Amino acid sequence: MNVTALRNRPRWSWGKVLPILALLVLGAAAGGPAEADTQQVPAGSQAPSIGIVSPEPGASLPFGEARVSVDTSGFIIDPGAIGMAAIHGRGHWHLYVDGVFVSANAVSEVKLERLPPGPHHLKVSLANNDHSPLNPAVEDSVTIDVGEASAADETVPSSSAGQPNY
Repeated sequence: MNVTALRNRPRWSWGKVLPILALLVLGAAAGGPAEADTQQVPAGSQAPSIGIVSPEPGASLPFGEARVSVDTSGFIIDPGAIGMAAIHGRGHWHLYVDGVFVSANAVSEVKLERLPPGPHHLKVSLANNDHSPLNPAVEDSVTIDVGEASAADETVPSSSAGQPNY
């Protein structure tokens, strides 16, 4: 190859190649377009839903044990598959208190013991077996108020490090 041919060949630089490589890598890591992760409801099927049955929004609860009851539809609650691979239309539900994950559940009612006095935001959301949220999210939430503890309640030890003992 002569010198002229070397000068006239197409040039490349890392500045041109790196952005293209980055897009390819990021696209593969993201699993493609976001629409691919969206839960599709088969024709004739009911869309998944979850609703908090109890406590009602704005409820004032006595200090102690609060029960959270949910109703689900269009989604199979599968206790034996929690933590396994996602299967469309099957899974469990997650409970959050004040934005903090509390538990993964496959029953219609759970209890929260020693919820601290004051207002609390409870959120429930449907999750796939692998704990990933449905897309779009399927959730419900309520805000409640827990009353002050009595002297008898305060003799029960609380959790360590000042964290609530749910």
